[in-house]
Amino acid sequence: MNPLLPDLVPSDVLEQAQAGNPTAQMDILSRHHTLIAVKVQRARRRCPWLAADDLFAEAQVVVLKAIRRFHPARGGHFTRYALRSVRGRFHDLIRREQSQSDARIHSDAETNQQLLDEFPTPRPHRLEQMQQIHELLPELPDRERQVIDWHFGVTTGSAQRLEWIGRRMGISRQRAQQLLHRGYRMLRERLDADPLARLV
Repeated sequence: MNPLLPDLVPSDVLEQAQAGNPTAQMDILSRHHTLIAVKVQRARRRCPWLAADDLFAEAQVVVLKAIRRFHPARGGHFTRYALRSVRGRFHDLIRREQSQSDARIHSDAETNQQLLDEFPTPRPHRLEQMQQIHELLPELPDRERQVIDWHFGVTTGSAQRLEWIGRRMGISRQRAQQLLHRGYRMLRERLDADPLARLV
């Protein structure tokens, strides 16, 4: 925290805000708007998938709570106290999101391996599995084809996580996973219908 950071809230405004005056509370939020925006940008550099609007709203809630909790008699000033509280809240959010992201990556990896293990091939090598998937992709509906293509990197060579696919398609991660499984069932049905023709 910058030791030269000035206190942006006059004592009389803080007293009114702590007394429950909504105008004074909104005044304090307005005075800290730019500094909160900086905190939001820094948080998103560490965790880009966190939405800026959500972070900003979370920061405003933290500042309003800081108004109630701050005690001028203990020393320091409100702006430093409020921003320290915002930084702590963002740190907790980022740590939680990164932990959940690690769990999702592990889950995606297990899903990939499970699906590939179930995909029939005379010699179970991943390259052959990818070639089979590539040949069958044009037969799938657009959404299922796109999810499988992105998730396994069939045509791009760069596999993407379900969370990324969901954001790209404007759907939830769970919906992307449903499309992945449905598309894979379609692939299996097409291969099972004429397996020899696919493997010649």
